Amino acid sequence: MTTEDSVESFLTSLHLAVKRIPVGLQKTPDFLVSDSAATYLIEVKDKFPDPEIEQQRCESLDQTGIWEEEISLGFRNSVSSVIREACDQLAAFEPEAAHLRLLWLHAKGRYPDDQLEQFRATLIGVVDLIDTAEIDGSVEARPCYYFRESAFFRHRNVLDGAFVSTDEKGQLILNTMSPRHGSLKQSKLCEVFPAICDPAEGEAVGNSYIADCTCSRSDSKTVLDYVKSKYGRPGLVEFAPKHHLAEMVVNRRMKPD
Repeated sequence: MTTEDSVESFLTSLHLAVKRIPVGLQKTPDFLVSDSAATYLIEVKDKFPDPEIEQQRCESLDQTGIWEEEISLGFRNSVSSVIREACDQLAAFEPEAAHLRLLWLHAKGRYPDDQLEQFRATLIGVVDLIDTAEIDGSVEARPCYYFRESAFFRHRNVLDGAFVSTDEKGQLILNTMSPRHGSLKQSKLCEVFPAICDPAEGEAVGNSYIADCTCSRSDSKTVLDYVKSKYGRPGLVEFAPKHHLAEMVVNRRMKPD
């Protein structure tokens, strides 16, 4: 079963009307989905492992029996390129129609949970911030949205939200920078989808921050200073986790001389 088949089956189970868009001379989105009040264009993209890294891994395991890797969970150019292509497809299909436009990113790599974090970081520029001034032992990381460069901001006039998923779980992230954010938030899709991330709602209840400043995202110090001032939290620092991993071939036969 393809990812498109799984997506179609899942959306149908939510009692949404799902129609596949025929492939034409130009690239088009995969689905036109509707309920009693709204229509949604959805483009589905699988994200596979980087073939160059996979080749290096196979060669290293074959030659030495060992592979070590450090995976950043932040913004990824390769994911950004996939999102840009999807936005081109969404924008070109019935541009004057009042569809809500959504992307579905599905992780197909060896470490799908890491890919999920990379999707989120690239879509919405999220990083974790820790308040070092909290001295009561309850220090915890909270997400800060739009802290880094984000595809949601860059494509805000096209992309209203994005599903991110693995074979085990998924989430619909709302683009608060889209002029149609309110329409998507009030839609039946958000009502029936089991897992929603709305940064505006998280900020309202104090679970997250939003860096809604105009400064360049390449100047992380200025962005951080803005967030500190906005929320009155001078002790905020960025927490950037990475996934370190190592693989070893066991019971490896020695090659003859």
